[in-house]
Amino acid sequence: MNIELGPHERLDDLVLDGMKVIQRDDQFCFSLDTVLLAHFGAVPHGPALDLGTGTAAIPLILTARGAKKLTAVEFNPVMADIARRNVAINGRDDRITLVEGDYRRIRDWAAVPIATSTASAGPAMKRRRPSATSSMP
Repeated sequence: MNIELGPHERLDDLVLDGMKVIQRDDQFCFSLDTVLLAHFGAVPHGPALDLGTGTAAIPLILTARGAKKLTAVEFNPVMADIARRNVAINGRDDRITLVEGDYRRIRDWAAVPIATSTASAGPAMKRRRPSATSSMP
């Protein structure tokens, strides 16, 4: 498989199910805390949400653990593009749906109410450089 990488992008091994993850050195990169969060608790057996998905590492790990239906939400368009590509290169399009939008405005992008058994959100990050921001208070 030939994976096209853009400026600042690298391909990392998720060390699980042969999965690879595109990351950028000028954006958020997943680390050990992401992996630990994805292994914390039971595997969701119903629909699940990952809020602020970043690289989509958590949904990818959860599918390797047996999750079947995840919605990954990312506000930053650069990270949403990377997440979308990561889901595709790992063949998880059938289990992970990516939504590019503000999860605080779920009614704007969810056509119907979302029933979910689990939701995950990573810890708040300290901003190192400017990134996408929402104008919502």
